[in-house]
Amino acid sequence: MLEKLKGLFIKPYYRCLICRHAVKSKAYPFCHRCGHLYSRIISHNCHDCGKPPRECSCIDVEPCLGIYRLFDYKGFTAMRVLYTLKKRASVWDYEYVTSKLVERIYATSGQGMSFDCVCYVPREKKSIDRYGYDQSKRLAMLLAQSLGCEWKPLIAHTGVEGEQKRLSREFRGVAAKTRFKINESALVEGKLPYKRVLLADDIITTGATMSECARILKSHGVKHIFGIAIAHTPGRKNWHLHNSK
Repeated sequence: MLEKLKGLFIKPYYRCLICRHAVKSKAYPFCHRCGHLYSRIISHNCHDCGKPPRECSCIDVEPCLGIYRLFDYKGFTAMRVLYTLKKRASVWDYEYVTSKLVERIYATSGQGMSFDCVCYVPREKKSIDRYGYDQSKRLAMLLAQSLGCEWKPLIAHTGVEGEQKRLSREFRGVAAKTRFKINESALVEGKLPYKRVLLADDIITTGATMSECARILKSHGVKHIFGIAIAHTPGRKNWHLHNSK
C-alpha cells in the first residue's frame, strides 16, 4: 500500500540539462525553451570552416585518425551544457548525450564503424571527490555499451594536479605529459591488446591532452585511435605532436 502511495505522489524529478528546471521525461532532458537553444547549437555548422560537424575536418589531433564531437564550445548554451555535465549531471543526461554522439559517429563514418575498446581521459582525484564522478569515464562506459564493445581505463592519472584551462597553450602539452600514463594493469606482455580504440573526453580545446593520451596508447601497441568529445573550442590551433618536441 505504501509503495502505491509513493507512486502516486512521488515522481522521478528529471531536470533540464541547461536551466535545471523539472522536465517530464529523461528521454529528452530539455524544457521547451532550452530545447530550442540546444537544437540550434547541435545543428550549427563549424565556426571555423562552415561545414556541418559530420563533414568538418578542422580538428586535427595527432596521432588520432579522426575526431567526433557534438557541437562547438561557444556561447552560453554550449557552456551551460558542459558545466552541468561536468559538475551535476545525472546518468540519464549522459545517456542522452551518448546516444547523440553515437549518431554522430555513424553519420560521419557509416554504420559499419566499429572499435575494439573505448577508453577515456581520466579526471584528477580531487575533482572526482568534489563532484562524485568522472565525466569522461561515464561517457566511455555508455559509448561502449551503445557501440557493442569493451570499455577499459587504459590511461591513468599520475596524481599531478592542476586545471588545463588555467594554462596557456604552450604549457598545456607540457602539463599533459606529467599528468597521464599508461594503466599498467591493462597491459598484456607489455602491450595493449587492442587495435582500434575510441578515446573519450568531455571537451577538446587545443587538443594537447587528447594528443598526449593518444600518443601513450599508440606507444603501447594501438594501431588506430579515434577521439570523441562532447564539444570542441573553435578558433584554437590544433595540437600536433611536433609542437610538444
